Amino acid sequence: MTKQEKKVRKYIWKESFVKAFSERLWVNYNKGHAIMSELTLLLTEMLLDWYQVKFYDLWIFKIVQRKERKWRNPSTWEEIILPAQPELKFKQSQTFKDYFLDVYKPENEE
Repeated sequence: MTKQEKKVRKYIWKESFVKAFSERLWVNYNKGHAIMSELTLLLTEMLLDWYQVKFYDLWIFKIVQRKERKWRNPSTWEEIILPAQPELKFKQSQTFKDYFLDVYKPENEE
């Protein structure tokens, strides 16, 4: 991947991810889509049951309770109290960070 391609690619659509995932597993697109849907459903169910899912060496998904807070409507300046609610947090591991720092290391400009 060239430096120009890295700048252009900011995200990937689910269909493209499933296609690459399917090719990597040597299965057809429909089978890959079914596997990805099951993984997503399983991750969601585990988060609801356990509140934290750890993939050591990669990342941690965690549900935390967000505190009640004040918010101000920018157009009317009306102050509103937002209620406490659960929030999904994502944290990557140091191994994951180090990998991406090595792959996307900025070139020294001299």
